[in-house]
Amino acid sequence: MKTNPRVWPAPLYTFLRIINSSQFANSLEKKVLDCGAGGTYPPLALFHEHGYETWGIDISDIQIERAHTFCRENRVDLNIIKGDVRNIPFKDESFSFVYEMYTLCHLSKRDTGIAIKEMERVLKRGGLCFLGFMSLDIWPLVGKEVNSGEFYFYEGRNPVVHSLYADFEPDTYFRLDIVYKEKKAVVYHEGSAKKSRKEWADEYDVLRMEEWATCSREEWITMYEERTSKFNWSELYYIVRKPLEP
Repeated sequence: MKTNPRVWPAPLYTFLRIINSSQFANSLEKKVLDCGAGGTYPPLALFHEHGYETWGIDISDIQIERAHTFCRENRVDLNIIKGDVRNIPFKDESFSFVYEMYTLCHLSKRDTGIAIKEMERVLKRGGLCFLGFMSLDIWPLVGKEVNSGEFYFYEGRNPVVHSLYADFEPDTYFRLDIVYKEKKAVVYHEGSAKKSRKEWADEYDVLRMEEWATCSREEWITMYEERTSKFNWSELYYIVRKPLEP
């Protein structure tokens, strides 16, 4: 299989290590669902290589086709179909393991709650679910806040909603047992260091034009000196377990 593991999110390896441990591997069927499974290098390939029966859903036809192209080129069937995480097209307790990566961040906080209930519904008792949330500690914080913690800013050419959370805020979503929690920040030294003061100022002018600036221009310029030490993408990761008894 012509895979490129460097593009698979590192936290998924933690999830894989935990579900491969004897505590779970000996008691649960190796069947996993990816909620948001499309893309050029679908992470389900990682689980397939470790002997899992894989299934995935994605709402984007383009991302599904990219995943299907990967499957054709590598002669593997990951069972990726069209589906909405807010209405997962599988029966109750169909999977031992469920995960998402960079899917919930594009939902409103209300829809995130709906999606998590759906992921819980299709998870077998004793099964584990992996989820990630964007942190409010992202720096610099930009975008137009439409609701508390819900910001619109660009991904590619289109403005997309991004829901950001305080450290313990996602805990309120779960009726399941939290077995693992981690906060991780990636600091982008190289890209931010290359920006000149003028480029940094020009960036603010674009944000202001889109009404996405979260501070004054003077405050933004002052932040230039901190760009190499603070510029980061911060996330919260959870692994939760469905109780064995109702």
